[in-house]
Parts: sequence; C-alpha cells; structure tokens
Amino acid sequence: MNLLLHEIRNAARDLLARPAWSLLVVAVLSAGLGTVLYVVALLNGMLLRPLPFAQPQQLYVAGLLTDGSDLEDLDSVPQRDADELALRLQGKAQVAGWSDGTVNLVDGQRAERHDGSFVSPNLFEVLGVVPILGSGFAASDAAPGAPLRVALGYEVWQTRYLGDPAIIGRAVRINGEAATVAAIMPPTFAFPRISTLWVAARESATVQRNDDRPMQMLLRIAQTQELPAVQAVFEAWHGTVLAEEPNWSRSARPASVSLGDYFIDAQTRNIMGVMFVATLLVLLVACGNAANLMLARHLGRQQELAVRVALGASRARIVFQMLSHSLLLSLAAAVVALAGAQFAVSWTVEAFITGAGDGGPPAWMRFDLDLRMVLAAVLAAIVTGLLSGLWPALKLSAGVSGALRDGGRGMVGGAFARVGGALVMVEIALSAALLIGALAMVQMVTALNQFDLGVRTERLLTARIGLFDTQYPTAAARQQFFERLVERLRGEAEVEAATVSDAMPGIMGGNQRMLPEAAAPSDEAPGVAVATIDSQFAATYGTRLLSGRWIDSRDRADGEPVAMVDRKFVERYAGDRDVLGMRFRLSPLTPTSRVVTVVGVTEALTLEDADDDPEQVMLIPQAQNPPSFASIALRTRGDPAAFKQRLVAVMREIDADTPLYWVRTYDEVLAVANFGQRLLSTIYAAFGLIALLLAAGGLYGVVGFTVAQRTREIGVRRALGASPGNVMKTILRRCAWQVGIGLTAGLALGVPFALLLSASMQGQVQIDPWIWLLVATVLGGVALIASLVPARRALRVDPMVALRHD
Repeated sequence: MNLLLHEIRNAARDLLARPAWSLLVVAVLSAGLGTVLYVVALLNGMLLRPLPFAQPQQLYVAGLLTDGSDLEDLDSVPQRDADELALRLQGKAQVAGWSDGTVNLVDGQRAERHDGSFVSPNLFEVLGVVPILGSGFAASDAAPGAPLRVALGYEVWQTRYLGDPAIIGRAVRINGEAATVAAIMPPTFAFPRISTLWVAARESATVQRNDDRPMQMLLRIAQTQELPAVQAVFEAWHGTVLAEEPNWSRSARPASVSLGDYFIDAQTRNIMGVMFVATLLVLLVACGNAANLMLARHLGRQQELAVRVALGASRARIVFQMLSHSLLLSLAAAVVALAGAQFAVSWTVEAFITGAGDGGPPAWMRFDLDLRMVLAAVLAAIVTGLLSGLWPALKLSAGVSGALRDGGRGMVGGAFARVGGALVMVEIALSAALLIGALAMVQMVTALNQFDLGVRTERLLTARIGLFDTQYPTAAARQQFFERLVERLRGEAEVEAATVSDAMPGIMGGNQRMLPEAAAPSDEAPGVAVATIDSQFAATYGTRLLSGRWIDSRDRADGEPVAMVDRKFVERYAGDRDVLGMRFRLSPLTPTSRVVTVVGVTEALTLEDADDDPEQVMLIPQAQNPPSFASIALRTRGDPAAFKQRLVAVMREIDADTPLYWVRTYDEVLAVANFGQRLLSTIYAAFGLIALLLAAGGLYGVVGFTVAQRTREIGVRRALGASPGNVMKTILRRCAWQVGIGLTAGLALGVPFALLLSASMQGQVQIDPWIWLLVATVLGGVALIASLVPARRALRVDPMVALRHD
C-alpha cells in the first residue's frame, strides 16, 4: 500500500510540475468523458432513477394493444369497463384510471387553460401520493351527476392563488361547470406527464359504451407472480366485450407494461442507444488523442525510466507509474466532465420545456446530480484512464531497456511513428463517421422544414380552442360559435382571412377507417386522414383546387354528406377514373358510420407531421360534424406575431370563460413540430465538432512531436542541399497516408452510422455526395493545417542549429 501511495504521489508531483501539458490532457479527456456522462445523465433521469411514487416497481399501465403497436401505445378502455375490471381484480391488483385533457379554470379572474387529467378518485392512493393540503377525492365523487371536484397543482396554487391555505373548498369553474377545490398536490407531482390540474372523473349515466370517457388504466400489483392471473382476468373481460360489441376491433388484445416503460417509448430508447454509441465514439477519439499526448510526454522520460530499470525497477512498476499519470488525469477530467454534463442536461431539459410545447419529458422526472451519476463518472474515469494510458505504458516499458544505449531516440522514429499514426487514423475515421451522421441529421431537418405541406405558411397565426358540453351542448351550438368567431375575426382590419378546422396541416389531423360504399365492412379497412373544414379554409391556407368545388355554405348540417379529397387519395383509390361523385363510407364498423360523396379535389395535403408516412386526406364540412376542439388560423396583412394579443382579446370579448391556447405563428408551430429532430441534429453536430477538434489536436500533436524529434535529420537534409519544398513534401506525404486511410475508413463507417440514426428517428435520411465531399474537405483541410504549422516551424530553424539538436 505504501508503494502504491508513493507512486501516486510521484505522479501527482510530476503532473503539477507541467501544468500546461496536464491541463491539455484534462481538457481532451473531459471533452470525451463529458459527452458520455451527458447521455448517462439522461439515461439516469429517464430509465435508471426510480419513479417518485411509493414502490414504483408494482405499478403497471394496462389497456388494449393493437397488433404491430408498441407497448407504450396501449389504447384506453371505456370508464365503465375500467370500473368493472377493478371489481374483477379485487384481491389481485388495485386499479385506477386517468384520461388526459384540457381543463379550463375560471374563478373570477382570467380564464386559464391547463394540461389536466380526469382521474378516478383513488388514483392518488394507488400512486401512493398524499396531497399537501386537503383530503383529495372520495369514491362518491365518481357517481353520475356528483358535484365536480378538482385538485390543484402546486405551481397553480402558488402563482394563481399565492399559496393561500384557505383555497380548499373554494368554488371555481372547470370547463364551464361549477366545481370545488379538493386538494393541493406536492410540488413535484405532475402525473401522468405535465398535468397541473386533476378532476375527479364521474361515471356516465348513459348505457352506451362509446359515450363513456376513455380511461388509461393504472394497476398496482403487489407481487409480480400475480401478473398471469391479472392477464387472465383481462382476457376474460375482453372476451365478454367482443361478444357484446361485434363492432369492436378484433386486432386488439389486452396487455400491460410497467409504468416506467410506458413513459419512455421504444423510439426514445432507440435514440438514447444511438446517442450512447455516438458518445462512445467521441470518447474513443479523446482517448486516442490523450494516448498520443501521453506517449509523446513519456518518450521524453525514456532515459529516466531506463535508469529506474537499471536500478531494479520491474516492468510492472514502470507500467503502473505511467498508468497512475493517466488515471489521475482522467479523474480530474471526470470532475470537469461531470459539471459540463450536468450543465448540458439542464440546457436540454430547458430546451424541451421552451421549445417542444407539450412534448417534453414528464415534469416529475429529475435529472439532477446524484450518487449514481458520481459513481458512473468515477467508473468512466477509470476506464478512460486505462484506455488512454495502457497502450503507451506497455509500448514504452518494453523499449526502455535500450534507451541508455540509444540516447533516448530509439522509440521516436519507430514505435511512436507507428503507434501515433495508428491512433490518428482511428481518430480521423471516427470523426468522419460522426460528422457524416450529424450532417445527415441536419439534411433531414432541413428537408422537413422545406417539406411542401400543400399550404402557404407565411403570415399565418394559429390558436387552439376547446368547447365543452356545459356551455355548448349541441353540434348546432358549436357551429354557431365557430361561425360567429370567424366572422368577427374577418372584420378585423389586420386580418386577411380566417378559418376554423379540427386539423392543422403538418401538425395534427384525425384518422378514420374508410371503404368504398359498396365494399363490405371490415376491420382491415384502410385509414385516411380526415379533417373538418369551413368555407374559408382555402382562402386562409392558400390550398389550390384541382377539380370540382370547395366546401361552401351549401354544405349545411341537414345537407347531403359530402367530402373533398387530395391528389394522393385520387392516385390510390381512383387512378385514372374521375373521383368526383364517388361515394365512400367513413368508420364503417361504428354506429356513427356515414357515406360521403366526393365533390372536389385539392392538391396534395399533409395533415400529420411531415416525417410521418404520407396519408391520403379527406376534408368534410365542419357544419356536418362540428368538433369540440378546433384550431383557428388567420392570415394577417402584416406580422402575425403582432396580432397575438388582439386575437386573445377578441376571444375574450366573445366568450370570457373559454381561453385560447397554443397561440403561435405557423413558423412557431412548425418549429415545435420539428423540435425533436432539430435538437438531435444540434446534439450530434456538437458531438461531431468535438471529435473534429480532438482529431485535429491529435494530428497536430503527433506531427509536431515527430517533426521536433526529426529536427536534426531535417537540418542534415537542408545542409546537403534539400530544398524546403522537398522536405515539406516528405513530411506531408506521411501525413497524407494517415489522413487518407482514416478518411476512407470513416467515410465507410459513416453510412451505417447515418442509417442507424435514421432508424432511431423512424425517418428517412439520404446521404448525398456533398456530405462525403464536405466531410473529406473539412477533415483534409484540418489535417493539412495541423501538418503545415509544425513543419513550417521546423523549416525556419537554421540548419547549423538543427545539426546540433539532440
């Protein structure tokens, strides 16, 4: 032990004696370690850290899984079926339910829209979460017609009510209905994701399953061996439902998934896995760079090491002494990397909150520093220290025996040139692969931003609105409100056109099964993207009509059901035939099934995200199916952002109890929609840039050290008449071989890496020739600069001085 501490103290003194070199190695290693720890911190917050609920390993989400879907895509079940399953599972599992939705809060102040959840009264109990104020919900709160009760999130309580403890029992209005505040939830509680209000879900008095609120089921199963019994109960229930409801989908089956896996879907896991691979590549580049630096540093100590061998030091002790340098440096780098990773994670989470709209991680996830992250940093530092120090230590310890005889130059021309050159080639190859992947991601994001949605996006302002039965109980009432709102907005001097639709091109749209009228109803009916639009849709979005007519004032609620389709629909279902007049049945297996007649064809439209598989589009008159939730779109005469406040004010004048939300320009809407891809492209670009800088530094260090050691040779050649150009060509030729081999390997590795990125994003990436050309040019240029600088420095040395160089 004393010997171990002695070597560590000697290594520490040696490193402190050369602070510039030590700081350089720490900077190199911290760059590589920081990228790895950044991803580890994300994994720790999302997957490794226990959920903030009592005994979270007992919590599962259950529902119906459609064939081919992932477990996190479980479909909800009607509330009455959730209640029935709770009875059937007594003694095997506790059952609760929730349903996400908009919650409008009104209490004499301004109306506010919140992300909320309608929950069974026992949800908090099943989660093991206790309100910090109030008693929560009671079983009687779920009875049909029971007084509405709501639990407030901690932030709402603090910001809207200034933390008033007398809030419990206060009367408010929730979605236009009188309600009472029942509880205040803890600060970190936001279940299921970002909810800030929870409303006790009341059972429906209707006898129709389709009229029930769909609920996602939460189970607490005390023992994992109970899972088969729980699944058997689900199977029996599902068989009963299929017997009672012949129109229910036969392609769905009961399934369950742990709560943690439910919130982190397969795509996110794939993305994190690919990110981890990318950071390992960066770490390998950093280790190669550090190994080069350490190799060069220890070459200068060959005679000292040889003396120690002559005095009886074993090879193992020499290796340990050199490894102690790399381990101490990597531990110091881990401290810096840990701080940098924590900063990067905080930036990422903040970027999600501000840039992803409602698409960020669950608010109760925590990404702060904990013991698990510290241990990961220490382990990563040890592995990094071994990776960067073991090879130089073994190489040098094997060659020190001849150092006294050769004057310390034996390793320079041979081993160092080979080892250093090999490390540089690996660094360049890995850097090229990372840069190709990053540029492919940037190209994919650029393509998404330039994707033709079939609408004109300039000068568009949008907002979302929700109408509830308490205020607008009928379809006619909703339609009258939409018509009044559009008419009022069109009367504003700054508004060129205005429309209301339940879809927003490129962002959201409904999906229904559809069959030709004459086809037999089938569960395998293809899907079609469906949107309800009014007569102002074309004027606002600038969509072109190809044939037939637009939906207009003739298409009233009592008129013939009609529809418009886009060009993609025609190509799939009509081909060369005229689609006008064709009749199709929407939702053929449901009681609300109806037949529509095609009256018009538009250019190709995209309702869902641009990176989704393109779907055929059908547009139906809003008056024939007024939605409860709709999107408002305005085409303004000037800057749309300048009209935001006026839009909110107009809505308040029409209905002060119904707030607008997601008030955004269309550019902002598209930015939110593509946020995930943009963030990932930024992250991968950062990884690639770090690797590029490390590779450049590594190449500079190897060439610089080699040229410095060959100063005497260069002087002899100059004295014998060699021109500076010939000497420069010799140096650059050797560098060119290293760079060429590294680039060839990197360009070959870049293709599968880019395809891996594409697969993780479920997108389609194309690697155009310009990407290869750009990567080769950048890395070649960096290599050229890194080679020229030390070579020119050596050529400036006077030949007579160089001849005396040792």
